Amino acid sequence: GLSAPLAPTALPPVREAWGAEGEDPPAGKANDKESEREVSHPTGIENLRNTCFMNSSLQCLANISQLKDYFMSPHYMSDVEISGKVTETTKGELAVGFEKLLRQLWGKPRRAIAPWAFKDLVAKFASGFDGYRQHDSMEFIEYLIDGLKEDVNRVKGKKLYVERADSNGRPDGVVALEAGNKFLLRNDSVVDDIFVGFLKSSTACPEPDCRHESVVFDPFLSVKVPLQSPQQLSETTFVVTVFPVANSLSAAMKLSVAVKKYGSVDLLIAAAAKAAGLQPEHCLLVELYQDRIYKFFEASDLLADVGPSDILVLYELRHPEAFQLSTVHRWGSGEVVKEGDLVETMLAFASNSQDSHELRRGVSGKVLSVDEDGDASIKFDGIHEPQWVFRDFLGNLKTDLNMDSDEKRLCPHDNKAPKRPLVPCSAKEYTLRELVDAFHPGYSLQDLRDYWRDSMKPTQEPEGPPPRSGVVVFFRDTSERLFGAPVVFDAPRQSSAQQLADAVSEELAERLGNDAPREWTLFKAYNIHRLAEADERLLPEDEDSNDDRWLREREYLVADWPEEAPEHVRQLLVAAAPQEPASNSDEEKDQSVDLVRCFGWLTEQEQLSEHDAVYCCKCKEHRQMFKKVDLWSVPPVLVLQLKRFAEDMRQRLSTPVNFPLEGLDLRQFCLSEAPAFPADGCVRAGQRVRIHGLESAAGQKLNGLEGVSRYLDSGSGRFCVQLAESDPSTEWKRMKPENLEALSKEAGPKVEALFDLSAVCKHIGDARFGHYVAYVRSTVDGKWRLFDDESVNEVPAEEVARQRVGAYVLFYVRRDIRPESWAS
Repeated sequence: GLSAPLAPTALPPVREAWGAEGEDPPAGKANDKESEREVSHPTGIENLRNTCFMNSSLQCLANISQLKDYFMSPHYMSDVEISGKVTETTKGELAVGFEKLLRQLWGKPRRAIAPWAFKDLVAKFASGFDGYRQHDSMEFIEYLIDGLKEDVNRVKGKKLYVERADSNGRPDGVVALEAGNKFLLRNDSVVDDIFVGFLKSSTACPEPDCRHESVVFDPFLSVKVPLQSPQQLSETTFVVTVFPVANSLSAAMKLSVAVKKYGSVDLLIAAAAKAAGLQPEHCLLVELYQDRIYKFFEASDLLADVGPSDILVLYELRHPEAFQLSTVHRWGSGEVVKEGDLVETMLAFASNSQDSHELRRGVSGKVLSVDEDGDASIKFDGIHEPQWVFRDFLGNLKTDLNMDSDEKRLCPHDNKAPKRPLVPCSAKEYTLRELVDAFHPGYSLQDLRDYWRDSMKPTQEPEGPPPRSGVVVFFRDTSERLFGAPVVFDAPRQSSAQQLADAVSEELAERLGNDAPREWTLFKAYNIHRLAEADERLLPEDEDSNDDRWLREREYLVADWPEEAPEHVRQLLVAAAPQEPASNSDEEKDQSVDLVRCFGWLTEQEQLSEHDAVYCCKCKEHRQMFKKVDLWSVPPVLVLQLKRFAEDMRQRLSTPVNFPLEGLDLRQFCLSEAPAFPADGCVRAGQRVRIHGLESAAGQKLNGLEGVSRYLDSGSGRFCVQLAESDPSTEWKRMKPENLEALSKEAGPKVEALFDLSAVCKHIGDARFGHYVAYVRSTVDGKWRLFDDESVNEVPAEEVARQRVGAYVLFYVRRDIRPESWAS
């Protein structure tokens, strides 16, 4: 036959996991069938530090009866080694390790197992799973299925090169059968029989004079199911609060703006400005977080880095260029550093020193040395000892390009710099590197860099109009908490403190009204993350506030009132402030989608974007093709990945998905009722065949003879055919696939795309952190259980159905192989 039977079978005898993993049990234990029948489900799996992704995946796979029965029977070993040949990569070790693991999970005594040997085995062949980092469960599932099918692949040796066949106008059934046979020239295993189906992919040229159509059939081990329509996938919607220039805060507008997902921020600025009736070139987009400006966007920033739930504000300004960072703010990649570079951490991570320190985001450091391996020794602010950062982690840093600049800046003549602590460099000129070399480590790198950038005036006047500074005013209450919407405007960079205060008064009068009390006090803030603690007055009582100063490129000020902000002012500020998007169960319920609807989106025709245009072999040009994907044939076990994570894994969709526990009907989406590998049309290992079409004198004597195709020798591209059961392998005939005819006269029973749920791999958390558990329906007693690492608990079916937000990977079994223990 083609493979081990896919129909439900009784559980084979299960070997107990005695002693070390995979060690044989004492004599007389292995065939104790009565005791083994009491085992209704796998046991739990201990978490070996962030291995919940592996544990949940293994529980889902261990309960697929066709997979379990095959690997817990002696049959699979005959596929691991054929005529002395094994898989080149894993040499059968992964399959043997999986068998041992299954015997532990289904054996006795019933206690949680610690699969260290299996984890090490996976890491041996897939270094990406080495260590203790969290991984995506679907990534592990695909790796394990692919690795297992390679170990038991009846095609041994180096794989043949096989090109995809285009339809060229031929019937779909002919092209699909050709694709199946080509697949079997490289992959032929019981695991393929269980998990592989075929998709029909069609592309059509949009040009009226061409309309060329291409149809190919591609195999799949799993189906990636979208949770959004093609339009939603290509577009993203943002909520933007808009503040027009020189208007009351009451004029603020909240807009919903849809733009292409993979463009740059300038598209969002243009769309929001157009909706508000403003000129995009006069607008500045920022992100607020906890009542402070978290990010100033530049037009070239990518929309992919902007979250749909981010709090976005668009300010109309008279001189928006005042907020554009000059070259002194430009950063370079930290992936390659050299001695003397000034760096800053872009995210929190642990250093690689023996006495490791956790490095917070935004910490400055100076590279002391770089060794021959590219690893860097860096002195960070606030850490006494230099820290090692290995080459693989240097991408977590950015370098200040100004350290290599020849630009000199002048210290204030009176040494009364607005930045504290004062640097004793009165009336001297320094490049940034000279300033750092002269005063570090006496002063922090962050203070020195900010001082050079914000307090030291360039020795050469910039070309063009006089430079301007961006000014942001935050509001603070008596409990030292920020509130309301910040006010943003610009002022000449060459300004005295009094001129800046007057500009603030004028701007706030326009925003809050001329009758608003002006008893506020302005404080200068040097750390945007600690605005509420600002305590340096902009207008000190004991200093002359009319002396010209060189304002920072971005001046942050905090305004508060001596007692409390007037109520009508506070209400105006709070009402104008953008609010974090609220989430409630009713809203989530309204946004839920049915799994069948998701398949509708999967198979919906779409036109490729200009960025994804493909070459038309008839037009000889790249075109924005129309593309459509359909299910052609479905496997006995259908693995579905709900596409909750963006391609860059930065965002997780929490869309509730309604998935049926019984009767997932995909017949409307499946174009064929034939199996993936029809028995009457596919030649493969283990099948009875007839030799035909040989033209040589010796070959003609073989024509008409029947035998069994034992395996495909990929070195010669020929099947090894055993004509008589007693023939040794040395006498097997090597035949080209086209000279063999399958003896089966029937393709097999028709396949209906009707499925019942077997398991759910659930993800809890967000795109960065999370936990995986598995809900699995036993093939022995038909009951649902929750597998949370070592914990195993029986749960009602209703609880499984409620996992609409957490469901990530779904395992469905086709109705025709539904376990008998699942009552019909």
